[in-house]
Amino acid sequence: MSNISVNNKRIAKNTLMLYFRMIFVMVIKLFTSRVILQVIGIEDYGVYNLVAGIIVLFSFLNAAMNGASQRYFNIALGENNLLKFKTYFCNAVNAHFIISLFSVIICEVLGVYLLNNNLNIPENRLFATKVIFQIAIITSVFNIIRTPYNAVIIAFERMSFYAYISIVEVMLNLGIVFLLKIINYDKLITYSVLVLAISVIIFIVYVIYCYKYYDVARYKLSFNKTIVKEIISFSSWSTLSSFANIGVKQGFNIILNLFYGVTLNAAIGIMNQVSSAIYSFIQNFQIAVNPQLIKSYASNDDAYLKKLFYSSSKVSYYLLYIISMPIILCMDEVLYIWLKNVPEYTASLCTLAIFALYVNSLGGPIWTVIQASGKIKRYQIFICVVTLLNLPLYYLILYIGLPPFYPLFLPIITNVAVVIYGLDVLIKEINISIKEYISEIIVPIIRSSIISLTTLLVVLYLLKKHIDNEYLFVFTMVIISILIIGVSIYYTGIDKIEKEFVRTKIYSIVRLKK
Repeated sequence: MSNISVNNKRIAKNTLMLYFRMIFVMVIKLFTSRVILQVIGIEDYGVYNLVAGIIVLFSFLNAAMNGASQRYFNIALGENNLLKFKTYFCNAVNAHFIISLFSVIICEVLGVYLLNNNLNIPENRLFATKVIFQIAIITSVFNIIRTPYNAVIIAFERMSFYAYISIVEVMLNLGIVFLLKIINYDKLITYSVLVLAISVIIFIVYVIYCYKYYDVARYKLSFNKTIVKEIISFSSWSTLSSFANIGVKQGFNIILNLFYGVTLNAAIGIMNQVSSAIYSFIQNFQIAVNPQLIKSYASNDDAYLKKLFYSSSKVSYYLLYIISMPIILCMDEVLYIWLKNVPEYTASLCTLAIFALYVNSLGGPIWTVIQASGKIKRYQIFICVVTLLNLPLYYLILYIGLPPFYPLFLPIITNVAVVIYGLDVLIKEINISIKEYISEIIVPIIRSSIISLTTLLVVLYLLKKHIDNEYLFVFTMVIISILIIGVSIYYTGIDKIEKEFVRTKIYSIVRLKK
């Protein structure tokens, strides 16, 4: 059996494991969010989302270091150099300890100042807000230190453990719902303490698992100046885009708070839940495929790298489209069924956030290959500049009185610019052309999307005329949408080889059931 066939089977197996995880996690998370919103109320939910956003804003270095750790672990495995892997791991842990300390200092200085002087928080919830802010800082420390261990699991492609531990984590979060109902103390503070407890438990499980199964992931105090310098040099450029993305996302949250108060922060929290749940469909696939992209680059397997790059780009988009389009078409009904009490503007915010993800899905494989090459300077500077330009535009749009969902048109434009520029960088790395990229990826996805969406709009019009029940309407629309989109992708969105692969998989599944 060829290495390509083995790798493809590994990707397929890992993707299935991650989808099992994702579906279970998503259902529980959506249910949990709904109940927590009801238990603590829209105002407190908005306060928690705002505080958590500030912590994320000042923890941007962790996002950069996460990508750097993942990259170097996969490069070491691609070179089959376990000694190099162990050295990278120990120094990555050291770096994350430093980052956690730096994040605490930044949060305590700038975060507290922002909390006390610039945010629109109800007077009667100010004490609780300060308490949960400190708890959130401690929670972030455990999440940051956990990052290298998480990167080890993904590098070795042990997606079964990654899936199971995520299920355990979400079940613990489900337990929070029941505890909140029986504990009479301040619900917001109680919720924050319970979230911290879960972070500590999951961190301990990661450390024990990695220590038991991977000799290269047994931490010992060591310091390699050359490797630390290499990791810091790489991550310093990654920091730019991480800072820009997190800064703009949380900056928008803060700007909305200044104009509309914590009620709209609740809508943003729900928007982030929806977009995160939907985007996890392609994140799970990309988590499974990224190690192979980086390892194939490290081993100079150009033919497989190029083939995998094209196929992963299309699959990323199709997975997102087939799941999200039914939700977009039924957004009002889905939010009502899920939340009952839906904050104003939530539907518009969620819809625009999903459209931005469509473009972002194509950028994932581009970023992974550029990251594997190590030549990220130009790309990161460009992302940082065009992304940060959104912040003053957000403020201007709201200042002139336009509705709060208008700013979310900007990330769509930004993502398009980032993909185009990333392709320009990538052309020099894996010998592709813009013309080839358009014909292999853009034309098929546009063709299949237009055909399916046109048909779905007719179906939507007919169903709205004949079905009054929200549950029946959503169920019918989702089933029909998946069928129409699936058929459209099969006949107009994939090539002959990909069709043969789909048929083979379907036949194998049918044979197993007989």
